[in-house]
Amino acid sequence: MEDYKYLFKVVLIGNAGVGKTCLVRRFTQGLFPPGQGATIGVDFMIKTVEIDGEKVKVGQTIFCTLLCI
Repeated sequence: MEDYKYLFKVVLIGNAGVGKTCLVRRFTQGLFPPGQGATIGVDFMIKTVEIDGEKVKVGQTIFCTLLCI
């Protein structure tokens, strides 16, 4: 049995160096790394939060791209 009622999957896409990984690390781990190295390819992080007494799991996939149009 899963430990959450809802699952939301979020995909974050953007140009290189704009702070996608830092933003997701702040949300999932509570820290904002000042010297975050470049993430090559794809990274995945998960956080479970409680909203109105229900457990909600949020999974973010970060796509690091060279150029987004």
